[in-house]
Amino acid sequence: MQSACATINLAGYSAHHRPFIYRDQRNGLNTYLFRLQIQGQARARVRQDMQTVEAGDLLLYRPGDPYELEILLSREDESRPASRPISCDYFVFCSGGWLDGWWEESDKPPLLRVAPDSRLVSVWDQLVRERYTSDGYSEGLSDSLLRTLCLMISRSIVGVQTQRRADTALLVHTIREFVEEHAISGFSMQDVADHVGLSTSRVMHLFKETFGLTVVQYALDIKLNIARQRMVLDDTRLEDVSLDCGFQSYSYFYRVFVERFNLTPTEFRRQNR
Repeated sequence: MQSACATINLAGYSAHHRPFIYRDQRNGLNTYLFRLQIQGQARARVRQDMQTVEAGDLLLYRPGDPYELEILLSREDESRPASRPISCDYFVFCSGGWLDGWWEESDKPPLLRVAPDSRLVSVWDQLVRERYTSDGYSEGLSDSLLRTLCLMISRSIVGVQTQRRADTALLVHTIREFVEEHAISGFSMQDVADHVGLSTSRVMHLFKETFGLTVVQYALDIKLNIARQRMVLDDTRLEDVSLDCGFQSYSYFYRVFVERFNLTPTEFRRQNR
């Protein structure tokens, strides 16, 4: 990071007891904006869409990004005690110094769902209190607190990305197990998608990205390899082998077998007996 101090343009804690709507009609923000939802819900612009922001959600904006915020009453809020706010958040508008370098160090998602972290809240609270202290504002201390806050945000991003990769690996493993278990009996892409709770397009993308071949190709490989084992180990008719291994017709089995191994089923059996 660059050594020059960043400027904290505005920092605070907001407790909204009434609906609140903010729409930036200019050409986007002039500063960076970090906003942590602490309690209740809000809706904020995330790239092109308005999304619900819940407790523990961190919004990250850079200069030029459009910013819209809506805090509205829900049915549950209408019956809440008057003393209880409908939405609470910490925010900081900041610019200059080392911030540009920090932002460019790694991708910063506009919406980050972080686990409740009392340390993050504590640093943010100290930053806000220092901004409005009656004992004299310290630019150096505020800059140090902002650096600490950004470091914690970076660690949260890494943690979320690591967990996301682990979750993806587990999903792909579950998809592969499903395909291996149902290759012979048959399945549809919708069956796989329903099993792991994803869309069919997401299933196909994850599998191809991980293994370099499609789900259908992988299932076909399994059936062909099982068929090869059967052809070597017993004298079952080739037509019956193909049906037992999940092929709808011998002609299709014959064609894909030749395409894959450059041998007919009969030639393969003869060479491996």
